[in-house]
Amino acid sequence: MLVFSIDQGFPNGPVQNDDASGLRRAIDDLKRFATNYDTYALLAADQRNKTYLDAAFDLLSQNDVPFILEALSSDATTLEAGTAPYDRSHGQELSISELQEYKARYGSHFAGIRLHELFSMNFTIHASKFHGQDWANAFKKNWPDDDYFQSSLVEAHFRFAAQNRMFTIFSDWLWSFNHKAMPPDVKQQQYESQLRSLIGRFPNTVIVTYANNEPGGHSRGVDWLPAMREYVEYRARGYGLSDQAWLCDNDEIHCPIDEVVDWAKAAFRGGVMLVETEPYWYWWKFPKGQMERNDYAQYPNYRTRGDATPNLYRFAAALGVSLRPR
Repeated sequence: MLVFSIDQGFPNGPVQNDDASGLRRAIDDLKRFATNYDTYALLAADQRNKTYLDAAFDLLSQNDVPFILEALSSDATTLEAGTAPYDRSHGQELSISELQEYKARYGSHFAGIRLHELFSMNFTIHASKFHGQDWANAFKKNWPDDDYFQSSLVEAHFRFAAQNRMFTIFSDWLWSFNHKAMPPDVKQQQYESQLRSLIGRFPNTVIVTYANNEPGGHSRGVDWLPAMREYVEYRARGYGLSDQAWLCDNDEIHCPIDEVVDWAKAAFRGGVMLVETEPYWYWWKFPKGQMERNDYAQYPNYRTRGDATPNLYRFAAALGVSLRPR
């Protein structure tokens, strides 16, 4: 399986700017990948303008491209302009009933949901609240009164996916196997135990995924495969990799494509079920995501928005996929 993020909820993203032409070009490339892999589009679900979001879903469905919605995500807490999440303080993008409505409308095209960076955001906020760090101060007004990670929310989303015969991607860069010295009050091991229990309650539903975007480039050299593979013993559907140009920390645009390719190929050799990749502007000619500013119409490549970047051609060739130049 291959999963490509095509919109992350930024105000200058293609969905909030109702860019059917740009999205259609990206979708054409996804259809080429689908000749070799089960290929999915990943989108943020907390867009303020739901009419534009629905238009993107319609476009994907009309082109027979299945999609995954960001359901619980750190982005719902940190991104504000252009977003209207159901519960910003816990990263919940839509209510379960809203997800159910989309499932009823789009059927099998709405194939899965993602739970993204719940552990790492829980740690980031906790360290800022209680351990003198300033990592989460920029969005302090969005902090929850309780812990960011809530097993009841995770359970509700796993149940939704299981009842609708969908899959759930649980993705993070922070795990106890690679962060053994975390303060006990973060409760990381407790929350991982709860995750394992929930995976067992909803078997063959969750794909547990390591994300290689740890700040500072610290994902390099991490022996992540055994830790993710272990979740199959707890009845996970499989394990995977979130292969991000963010592995180059704050210079994702210039992250060497060879490094991103090497991660993906090593993951497939290691037996992963899924490789997900982002950000979308690394793969297609869209403006780099901006937290608060919409510069979409001023984007220098506006006329060729949605065209593949050289990175996508290189990635496709490495995976045996032929992309047609426009």
